[in-house]
Amino acid sequence: MQKDVRDLPDGCATVAAMLSVVALSCALQIRVPASSRAQSVRMSDTDDLGIVDPMFSDDELSRTWERAGKGKKLWQPGDDIGDKPLEARLLYSNWVLNPMALHVRDGCNECLSARLVFAWLELPFKLLPTVGDDAAPRLDGSGVPSPDGSGCGLQSFGEIVSFGAAVAKTKSVAPATSRADVAAWLEAPSADALEPLLLGVTADGAPCLNAWGLSIDDAIVLPVLTDLLESGGDAPLKVCAYAEANLRMAGV
Repeated sequence: MQKDVRDLPDGCATVAAMLSVVALSCALQIRVPASSRAQSVRMSDTDDLGIVDPMFSDDELSRTWERAGKGKKLWQPGDDIGDKPLEARLLYSNWVLNPMALHVRDGCNECLSARLVFAWLELPFKLLPTVGDDAAPRLDGSGVPSPDGSGCGLQSFGEIVSFGAAVAKTKSVAPATSRADVAAWLEAPSADALEPLLLGVTADGAPCLNAWGLSIDDAIVLPVLTDLLESGGDAPLKVCAYAEANLRMAGV
């Protein structure tokens, strides 16, 4: 147990008191070394943080600005960055935000056919109505080519659906087959005569013309069949199911 100084013999008490005074005096004279005092933070982009880089803050701010894409021209449709697959992905992403415009006219079979193909392909597009007896389907928008140099985009059914099939990402529609029996049906269409031409079934279980699924053949036949069904008269159940299911799939 620690003893009080007063309990010690006189000589020892005097020595102990003197040591206490010396210890207190030393404690009061302690100074914090300069190296351990609070200093401003020194930053460096080298491996030696002891080397101060006075430009570190400005350089890092500039690098952050660059990484964020600030001050740079953003990619636009038509820009050549030397990476075709990346350009195609960027173009498709652009269409999701700014859909292509498909100009259509009521009563135009080719317009409805183009609409069916684009909907089956799940392409990002919007419908714009047009007027005029001669109005045919037309497709325009960012990144849509204009082969004739007019800047009006694609102006024929064949070009529109071919382009759509080329740029689609999630779905596919087979090309036209030029089947002789389908061509003959288009010359003299009837609901009854169509039933034996339905040789396939889509992934959704709907009848279709070809064994491998939906094709441009279906897109050409359905508008003609729709006119027939709307004019009245009986039709085989399979033909009705063919029209109803595939039109509904396209949101028509």
